[in-house]
Amino acid sequence: MNVNKNLGQTDRVFRAGLGLLAVYAGIFKAQIIGDPLLAVLVAAFGLVNVVSAAIGWCCVYQLAGISTCKVFPK
Repeated sequence: MNVNKNLGQTDRVFRAGLGLLAVYAGIFKAQIIGDPLLAVLVAAFGLVNVVSAAIGWCCVYQLAGISTCKVFPK
């Protein structure tokens, strides 16, 4: 599967940080969130963001036609 990257460096760093924070909160601080289902959803949201940051591609950006990835001319 050939997928063009659509996340720039700043976007990837932000997503990775937010994702790791959400995974941590959803798994290790679930008592603060209160509802177990909400804690799982927060952790899942975080995991999706960490994976997006790692691969440099976001399906929502793809559907919206958005790209924050800088393209350098050859």
